[in-house]
Amino acid sequence: RMQLIDDNITIVTDSSLEIFEKFGLEYSILSLINVGTLTSAMRAFKKGHRNKGTKGGEAGSHLQQGGIALLDSFHDLQYYFRSEYLGDKPNAQKLLKIAKEFTNNN
Repeated sequence: RMQLIDDNITIVTDSSLEIFEKFGLEYSILSLINVGTLTSAMRAFKKGHRNKGTKGGEAGSHLQQGGIALLDSFHDLQYYFRSEYLGDKPNAQKLLKIAKEFTNNN
């Protein structure tokens, strides 16, 4: 969908949330109680998105916000985005451009 098929990009997730803590990603009730969250939730609901959980019933914590970290082959941080509230995300096209430039230079 995002044209990453032939690019050398590894996507990593962490269900233990250990890396979320190490990167200082938001984990609080305040990240759910704000205008940005309400706006994002209404937009997602209108598009038909529903929180149905995952197989096994584990949907994670709504208190844990996400983020994106691009690390080079030396594990140096090259790009960082920290979601402040539910639905807060970087511009996908801008992120794709940065990721492609990054992989072409490494």
